[in-house]
Amino acid sequence: MRVLTPVKIVAASLFLLTLSIAAHAGFTVSASRLVDGNGNTFVMRGVNVAHAWYPQQTNQSLANIASRGANTVRVVLSNGVLWSRTPESQVRDIIAQAKSKGLIAVLEVHDTTGYGEQTASTINQAVDYWLSIKSALVGQEDYVIINIANEPFGNHQPASAWVNGHMNAIKRLRDAGLNHTLMVDAANWGQDWQNIMRNNAQTVFNSDPRRNTIFSVHMYDVYQSDQSVSSYLDSFKAKGLHLVVGEFAADHFGKYVAANSVMYHTRRHGYGYIGWSWSGNSSDLRSLDIVSNFSNNLTSWGNMLFNDGENGIVKTSKKASVFTRAPTTPGTPVGTIAGRYTLQAMHSGKCLDVYAGSMAAGASLTQWDCHWGSNQQFDITNLGDGTYAMRAVHSGKVVDLDWGRTVNGTNILQWNWSGANNQRWIMRDEGNGYYSVRAKNNANSCMDVTGGYQSNGANVQLWACNGNPQQRWKLFRR
Repeated sequence: MRVLTPVKIVAASLFLLTLSIAAHAGFTVSASRLVDGNGNTFVMRGVNVAHAWYPQQTNQSLANIASRGANTVRVVLSNGVLWSRTPESQVRDIIAQAKSKGLIAVLEVHDTTGYGEQTASTINQAVDYWLSIKSALVGQEDYVIINIANEPFGNHQPASAWVNGHMNAIKRLRDAGLNHTLMVDAANWGQDWQNIMRNNAQTVFNSDPRRNTIFSVHMYDVYQSDQSVSSYLDSFKAKGLHLVVGEFAADHFGKYVAANSVMYHTRRHGYGYIGWSWSGNSSDLRSLDIVSNFSNNLTSWGNMLFNDGENGIVKTSKKASVFTRAPTTPGTPVGTIAGRYTLQAMHSGKCLDVYAGSMAAGASLTQWDCHWGSNQQFDITNLGDGTYAMRAVHSGKVVDLDWGRTVNGTNILQWNWSGANNQRWIMRDEGNGYYSVRAKNNANSCMDVTGGYQSNGANVQLWACNGNPQQRWKLFRR
């Protein structure tokens, strides 16, 4: 028996606090894939840029990185503990410049590096920084990933410190309304040679109420063989978690790193990689510079990173589809119904949306500004009896009538597929490219936006079919 959940009550109480949550689809995690705001798989291929130390070089570096075909830039920021604090104004400019070049910005606080083994910022202090620049981040969910803290523990911290530190950080960020994809760095200066992240990543992922966390390992001299690289990446794939090699190079303090293996095995798994670093490394790490002296002239390491056969950035990088296809441009209206669609309400121009991108069974359907993200995309399947199932792309759950009721005002939500009549819908062509969506167990009742409201978050319910615009839906093929 279905247990009635307080989803609708919770959604209503949170509405005023979270009005903007679904306005930007943002990146999401789907099993081991990272999915962009248009619902398309995105694989990071990028470069680290040391903005905190060389802020005057950043804009030209971004232009050069983009010109060589990268799709991602990971940017070193400072919260002021070890280096000069990166002000919010600079963060805004970095995001704007990256967007103008078609680059996804992974932003990280670097001051946490090696905490517990050297003087460094805590993860909590990193979160304080993110919250202090929140206004620069909100609304950029399609273009920004928040890498909470760079290499936040050295080699002498217990696994519980890494786990609890990140679980607390994720809670604080989510409670504050930051809904971006979050990236978590490994322990052991990012290299995870004790397998602290490998063994505990699932726990941290499960603590995120949005299930929108990815993980980052830094592959340096701990990873000198193909087997060490492949076994680590294989373990995350087996868990169904998304992993990025957030830093790596061809050597580290003169010790060999299996960089070719990193590029090969990440491509094999659909995982991202981000080379360290564009330019400006100290004299003992000069071989890690990708270009010489902030020019656009590749070093030997840079040439490997960009041009290594089928595995380098040039051959494997694809821009996020939020750049190649504007998220505000719908697809083509359809005639025959079969495939993936977004449904747009006639009266408001807003789209059918699973509230706040929730994965939960029982999450309400609402209308929201069309951003064409995965929580506004539905796989519509012909069930062969004159009805259709509508499966939400982001969650895999289907559009469902609460408790199978057909009275006016019955809530429409997402639920696990059962095949019952309350999950089967009649798509009736009403002319001019619009459809009514009718319940199989009461074909005289239609999917309806409550009260014909124009606002974001207006609930979607069942109501007696009356031909009003809030019961007319245009289908756009995705």
